[in-house]
Amino acid sequence: MNNKSLVNASRNNTFDLLRGMAILCVIGVHTVQTFPTQFNCFDRILELGRFGVQLFFFVSALTMCYMWSLRNGEAHQVGKFYLRRFLRIAPLFWIAIPAYLWLNRGGDHWMQEGISLLQIVLTTAFLHGFRPDSINAIVPGGWSIAVEMTFYLIFPLLITQINCRVYFLYLAIASYFLNVIFINPIVIALWGGGGWNA
Repeated sequence: MNNKSLVNASRNNTFDLLRGMAILCVIGVHTVQTFPTQFNCFDRILELGRFGVQLFFFVSALTMCYMWSLRNGEAHQVGKFYLRRFLRIAPLFWIAIPAYLWLNRGGDHWMQEGISLLQIVLTTAFLHGFRPDSINAIVPGGWSIAVEMTFYLIFPLLITQINCRVYFLYLAIASYFLNVIFINPIVIALWGGGGWNA
């Protein structure tokens, strides 16, 4: 399959619709957080938009599985996967790091006490999601990039090793409950605050 036919085959209207819904949900929740309407019922509905992030990640995972199956059999599939994902995320994120360091040189609401060299290094290496005081220390919302890059790192390992696709569902459910029951409470106990929730 050549590149043009692959691009045409890769368009999935359902995925595009779900991505659009996820984006609107995130815009809605951030809007109501900044500009409440004073209509409690309407505000509560818009606040449910926080689940748009999870929906976006879910659709991204489905899209990656779909694209992986379309590219099945291509030479150097894993290496090309990493290269495509890296080039899609890293350059703009790395441009955002110095831009936000300059914009927030006086401190912002995330890091009023200032930025450390460790936080810069972790953010540059996409490891800031593993340290709560670094999650949004430099790039606002940068935690989502840390989550994406971590998932991209393990995705080829999972999809090439798990033959039965239904096991992905079991793994997702197990991961969710592992986070809710163990990881999030530990993070809250160690660092306080809201844990890993968006």
